[in-house]
Amino acid sequence: MTRRILFLLGFSVLLGTGPLTAQRTVYIVRHAEKAVKPGERNPELSEAGKKRALALARTLRSVKLDHCFATQFRRTQDTVRPAAKVVGLKVERYAAGREAKFVKSLLADVKGKNILVAGHSNTVPALLKHLGLSQKIHLDDGDYDDLFIVRLDEKNRPSLLHLHYGAPNPNER
Repeated sequence: MTRRILFLLGFSVLLGTGPLTAQRTVYIVRHAEKAVKPGERNPELSEAGKKRALALARTLRSVKLDHCFATQFRRTQDTVRPAAKVVGLKVERYAAGREAKFVKSLLADVKGKNILVAGHSNTVPALLKHLGLSQKIHLDDGDYDDLFIVRLDEKNRPSLLHLHYGAPNPNER
């Protein structure tokens, strides 16, 4: 029995899920579809966006999130709010356009945690870049279903898994 426990503990450390690891995982999404209203600078989510936000919560339901971050805009906050609610978290804010500063604080202060971050089509690539990824990521205005999972090891070396969630993007139907 003791051998089995030691094996499982060693295996979990190897996978980065054990108690001895300082790894963290950052889940990054662009905000869900927004309700387009002429002159509206801070639009809410459309019905499709609300459904996508719920799909994100369902997709991440097995993840023990420790923090949920969104920019100061309603659409990013409303995108992560259902996922935050599932685990009893409040949505924390960071300033859009200040991705370098935000990522620096994440790397310094949030060790060994699971973090959900919502950004925008122009800030998500910046977040990924500041996390140390060299891949060029481009999001078009109609791209809403991307889920970027960045695993950072104890030396902050990133690895990326790019998935999709919810309904296909409107331009892919």
